[in-house]
Amino acid sequence: MVRLWLLPLLVVATVLANEPQQIGKPIKNLEVGGKPGENSTTAEAFEPTLSPECILARSSSLTELTNGKKYLFIKSHGNWTESRDKCAELGLHLAVLKDRKDLKVLERKVNQFTDFSWWVSAKDEGSDGQLDFRWHDGSKLEQNSNFWDEGTNKTLGCVELRAMGNKLSGKKCSYKYGNSVCELPSECY
Repeated sequence: MVRLWLLPLLVVATVLANEPQQIGKPIKNLEVGGKPGENSTTAEAFEPTLSPECILARSSSLTELTNGKKYLFIKSHGNWTESRDKCAELGLHLAVLKDRKDLKVLERKVNQFTDFSWWVSAKDEGSDGQLDFRWHDGSKLEQNSNFWDEGTNKTLGCVELRAMGNKLSGKKCSYKYGNSVCELPSECY
């Protein structure tokens, strides 16, 4: 017999069974089933150290790339908002590219797929015609960055990583044929 108040702890333990060192810190031993001291089993209870969002995200089939980050590549066409929401439902966010290594690693991975267009988190947050591309974490994607494909139209609102291009391109946010590059948030490692 499992006491109902133990269920959240047991769910956490089950979700993270493959990585028991990540469950959390032990809080106490509990007797499970039967009367205390008679026909019961002792189980260690843990206080989760990860948020529910991180627990959900870590249960996804993530791929760790050579830049040390973990990603989920969702081959399902949708616009930028739909892709962002797909990632969020899994506790992830659209990918943030901090440096040239991130760009190269992701480009190598998306080239393994037959799909051409992959949404990343950069989006124009500017107003009054002023371009101001921001990543999910609020950091700026500079207009003169060498991440951009030469000649790309940056006035389209959202950003895609194009397979075989090794660069970022502007794309209308309503474009329905982009796939999703989701990233595990840094606080979930």
